Amino acid sequence: MPGPYRTVTLDATARSRDEECDKAAWGHDYLRHYEVHLKPLRKTGFSLLEIGTWKGAGLRLWATWCPAARIIGIDRAPHEVVNEPPARRGKIGKGSIETIVTDFHDYSPKYPFDVIIDDGSHQPKEVVEAVDRFWPHLNPGGIYFIEDWQVQPALGQARQLADNIMHALLEGAYQDVDALHAYPKLLVLQKKG
Repeated sequence: MPGPYRTVTLDATARSRDEECDKAAWGHDYLRHYEVHLKPLRKTGFSLLEIGTWKGAGLRLWATWCPAARIIGIDRAPHEVVNEPPARRGKIGKGSIETIVTDFHDYSPKYPFDVIIDDGSHQPKEVVEAVDRFWPHLNPGGIYFIEDWQVQPALGQARQLADNIMHALLEGAYQDVDALHAYPKLLVLQKKG
């Protein structure tokens, strides 16, 4: 009988769930990039914060693919609040999920995170504010994902966001950034370990 860490892709995990998860290949196609960055953490008890949860499909996906993870979602107006305890030992499990209804400006983390995903407002000003607020709460070696950075490209917001992030990096705002990966709809910042 396969264990909770059987070899399965994130996209296959998303397809096996009966939910709308726009991160999958039929949506934004982020999962192949997430898998590259998160695969080394998959079997560890890492902590993940997702800003913007909508119906909670992403939270459930992370909990299924990373059964040892501790997952917190924050959203000022979620469509659905998801709170699930971790599965009992000895069963094919999933990680714990807690959804907190709050604006990211008002959320004070109780512990640092290994992974932070910003799938919130997608507005450049708020994305930069979120990075400023949560970067100090990202563990060394942690990964910060910014989804949908291309939103409203006709208004120049994608360029504005990329410019704001690059300007902050060049000005030394984030001295501990080890790497920046830019995918068509996903930015990834890796913190020095």
